[in-house]
Parts: sequence; structure tokens; C-alpha cells
Amino acid sequence: MLLKPIGNRVLAKRKSTEVKSNGGILLPEESRKPSYEAEIIAVGEGNRNEDGSYTPLEVKPGDIVIFSKHCGTPVKIDGESYFIFEEKELLGIKNN
Repeated sequence: MLLKPIGNRVLAKRKSTEVKSNGGILLPEESRKPSYEAEIIAVGEGNRNEDGSYTPLEVKPGDIVIFSKHCGTPVKIDGESYFIFEEKELLGIKNN
């Protein structure tokens, strides 16, 4: 595992965007819309309860999630770009 998130946080990798338009034209990277989908790589223990136990997170590694534009903390690990999110920042889990 690259990094173990703490508590109710998750480590995610942003999904890449399409490189072709609907008409088949190759799009340069600067003209692509950023993707707001990410794959969950690792999850923390969950939310700590008053008695010290944990409530597990709803997401798990491998889930594809949707997030909003201004959330998450970008991090670089071994030259790769990732985000760390609190679970409450995630908007939903995409069905496969």
C-alpha cells in the first residue's frame, strides 16, 4: 500500500479524461475538461465513536467515486498524483 489514510480519509487517484471528442478529434491536454471521478486506492479505519470503536467507511478500494471541483488535498507519491479526501467530501459511488 502506498499510504494508509487516517480516520475517515481515503486515498484516491483521479481518472483520466477522454483524449478524443465525440467526432473522433484528438484533444490536447490543456483543452480537456478535468475529470471529477477517482478510483479509491486505500481507506482509513473509519469514524471513531465515543466508545473508541470505529464505524467503517462506505467506500472501499476499487470504488469509482464522484467528487466536487474544490475538494480533496493533492499529494504526490513516487511521482504519481493522488488526492486525499474526507469521506464526507465524496458525492457518490459510481455503479459499475
